[in-house]
Formats: sequence, C-alpha cells, structure tokens
Amino acid sequence: MRAARSTLLSAVFVLGCGTGAPAPKVSSISPAQGGEGQAVDVVVTGEGFLAAIVTDFRSPSRSTVDGAVTVSLVSEAGDALALEDVVLVDVHTVRARVPATVPRGLYDVKVVDARGAEATLPGGYSVVTPAESVASFTVEPLSSQSPGVPFAVRLLAVDAAGTLVDSFDGTLTLSDDTGTLAPTAPGAFVRGRLLAFVTVARLARGDVVHATDALGHTGASTPFDVVPGPAARLAFAQPAPGVQADVCGGPFRLELVDQLGFAVPAPADEAVALSSLPAGALGFFSEPACTAAVTQVTLGGGARQAEVYARGTLAGPVTVRAVPATFPTVDQVVLVAPGPAASLTFSAPPVPVRAAVCSPPVDLTSEDSFGNAAPPAATTSLTVSVTPASGAALFIDATCTTALGPLVLDSSRATARVYLLAADAGVLRVEALVSDGDGGAPLAPASLDVEVAP
Repeated sequence: MRAARSTLLSAVFVLGCGTGAPAPKVSSISPAQGGEGQAVDVVVTGEGFLAAIVTDFRSPSRSTVDGAVTVSLVSEAGDALALEDVVLVDVHTVRARVPATVPRGLYDVKVVDARGAEATLPGGYSVVTPAESVASFTVEPLSSQSPGVPFAVRLLAVDAAGTLVDSFDGTLTLSDDTGTLAPTAPGAFVRGRLLAFVTVARLARGDVVHATDALGHTGASTPFDVVPGPAARLAFAQPAPGVQADVCGGPFRLELVDQLGFAVPAPADEAVALSSLPAGALGFFSEPACTAAVTQVTLGGGARQAEVYARGTLAGPVTVRAVPATFPTVDQVVLVAPGPAASLTFSAPPVPVRAAVCSPPVDLTSEDSFGNAAPPAATTSLTVSVTPASGAALFIDATCTTALGPLVLDSSRATARVYLLAADAGVLRVEALVSDGDGGAPLAPASLDVEVAP
C-alpha cells in the first residue's frame, strides 16, 4: 500500500511539472536559408525549450532527464521533414542540421520538446537555388524612354531552366547600344532580383540594355525606342546665319525642344513674336526676298520648324528675340556685317587743336553707304593733304615727328590715323581721296575743316 502511494506521488510530480511550465516559442533560425543540395547547420532560438524530468523519491537512482527535442521543416503542402543531429543546448537554444535532401522551397520551422509541447515559426527557413547555378539574366520589357530621364530596369538572375536563383546577391555591369547608359554599376542583387534606375543620353530606335557579370553570364532587354520628351522650350535650330547690311539674311529657324535640347513636333500652333535689340535694328520677313514684312511667325501644330528672314542697315552684333506664347523667351545674337565700302570719312579731333602743338588723333575711315565702318575689298592707297600747306603738316605719330606718306587701307583695316601740326592759328582743311592710278576700291573723298586755336 505504501509503495503504491509512493509511485503515485512520483507520477503526480512529473505531470505537474509538464503542465505548469510555459509553452515553448520559436523566435528565429540562423541562417534562415540554405542552398539546394547542401547540408546546413542551423541554430534555433526561442524560449521554453524544456527537458522532461522524472523523479523517483523511493529510489533516486531511477530518476531520469529526457532532453529529446525534434525540429522539422514543414512545407507549404504540410509535409514535415525532420532535421538531423538535433541537440538541446538550453531553454533558449537548439542546434540541428538541415539535410541536403530537403528540396527547394519555403518552410515553417517546428520544434517539439521532450514534453510534447510544440512551437512553430511560420516561413522561417527557405531552401534556395545556389548562386553558382546562375545561367543568365532576364530584363523585363521596357517601354519607350526619353533621353536623360531616369527609368527603371528590373533584372532577374535565372538558372538554365529559367528558374529564379533567389540566393544570388552578386553584381553586374549594364550598358546599351548607344554607349550612353548610366550608371553602369547599379549595385547588388537581393534574393536574385535587381531594380536599377538608369538614363540614356541619346535618341535611338531599337535600343537594347545589356547585362554582364564577372563570370560572363549575360542578358539583354527587348528593343525599345529612346524618343524626345515633351516640349520644354523654344530654341534656334542652328547658329546665327550671316547677315550683311541691307541684304536679306537667313533663314533663322525656330523649333521646340525637350529638356535636353532634342527637337520635338509642336503639340499645337505656337505663335512667336519677333523683335531685335537695338530696337528696330532688324526687320523680319516671311520669305528670302525680304518683301513680306512680319512681326511674328507661327510654329504649326505637328511642325518641327518655322523660318524667318531678316534685313537691317546697322552693322555689328544684333540680338534677335523670339517670344513664344507658352514657352520662355529665347535670344540669338547675329553679327551684321557692313556693306561694301563706299566712301571716306574723317572724325573730328576729340579736343581743340592748338598752334605749335601736335594735335589729337584724326581718324580716316572707309564706310559703307549706311555709315558703318567697312574695310575696302582691295588694298587701297589714299592721298591725304592739308591746306593751306604753309605752316601746317601731317604726321603718322602722336609726337608729330614722322611725316605722313601715302596711307593704305585693305580688307583687314578700315581706319587710319593721322596727326596735324600747325604753326599758326586759323582754319585748315584736311582732305583725303584715293590716289591717282590706284587700282583699289572706288571710295568717295572726304574733307574736314579743323580750327586751330592760338
């Protein structure tokens, strides 16, 4: 009777310990993935991993500790695959080995301790294709893109069967057929996938993105077009054309461009007002004869360019200003060349001339018919004289020591400088004309009256 009572007390103690302890909990497994066909040692961590303890109060030598713990991977189909070499380290840690025979897939991690209590970590472990099985890269199809605008390129690392190699975390190099794709080193794959944002700088038909890794694995996108973006501003389509005074010049071509300067068709009719700086320096015309004056042109919807012609008489830099209705103003500087040299002109000295003192410079310039300085087309010799000649002379230097001889103007020189020295006060006339027998430009003569103060 007493023995039976002792055995009963022992049994009650075991059951009490089992039912009073908290249920186990799985927090993590490390590593959380392994390659297909590879045995992997793992560590499962959590709480409440307990052994079963049986105590016999009548015979302590018969007391036992059962540390048997099982760990298994449960597939999405519910199949449990037992791990090998399971060892209960302590209440927080279990060590085990994933067999090499576990097939590729995502698994729940299930732990059952010696008491029969169990815990599960959903989706805690995955068996993936090893990175060495990468055969190529696939690039998701791309739609049309615009130069300089970033776009997404999505790549997958796949094996020979086209299956995602979700353990691949390597890198590759990107390029394209235009040679302008950037960046070329977009970073590392994550679980066999890569999202890269790149740009292409040139227009192209049927461009292709290429991917290559260090082992020679390659991939390529399907062809896609790189087309201009939406119209962003008005621009002159070419450098300023040459314009000569009083000669119809052009055409000046206007077009709409995207943000990188690629020409695009006008989305709708675009009126463009025209003007010049200095104001009125140029007149604008719709045709190359410069007979139909205009103050604006229209870039028609769907059109790529509009043309305008210009004519003016003021030589030098002139700004052509185009003011569109819906885009920013754009300027282009045109250099208006003088017309053919037609006459000679003196410029008066900037300060009074005094007797017995070398004068300030007196400039002699060949000009076109509109008063613009214009070098003669051919080398031209000039004769310059002063009257009355008694007591007065002309020189080529500011100290009036070197007497003036024949002056020469040519295609690179429109102005010559002379100096006057008069012994007495009075009015002198300086005259210039093309020398007799000179085969140069036929220039009208010039004269200048100079008052000499005492």
